[in-house]
Amino acid sequence: MPSDRETFDGDWTERRLRPASEGKWIERRNLSMASRVGDPGYPHQLTVAINWDGTAETEEDGLARAHDLVAHALTCDRLSLHVLTFVADLEWDLVFYTSVPASALTALEQVQRQLPDVTLIPETLKDPAWSYYRAREKAAFP
Repeated sequence: MPSDRETFDGDWTERRLRPASEGKWIERRNLSMASRVGDPGYPHQLTVAINWDGTAETEEDGLARAHDLVAHALTCDRLSLHVLTFVADLEWDLVFYTSVPASALTALEQVQRQLPDVTLIPETLKDPAWSYYRAREKAAFP
């Protein structure tokens, strides 16, 4: 489940996508967003890849801190809704639906300046039907 450090709210569930022997592959899905699917106020999908560039000893804490800063910056004023997090070795991917992509990208630029050990790679696309979240919603959880 999401750690106590995480700054987002909602009803999150977690599942392992691959066996532990293949590394860390975890999906966290915000179940409380199911009622918001297709919300016309959030027609853009924003995926933020957080790539770890620091030392292996500080990876977990560093990625968690980056996650918290990104999630807070994008959700604190409801600019975006945090719907999914994928956790893997050396990279976390956060998926949001946002109202104004340009404002979200500006917020990410400000966060990037606080994180010398990570690279934030944002990608936006128009997805008013929330197709990606719906596809993950239909994926069976073991």
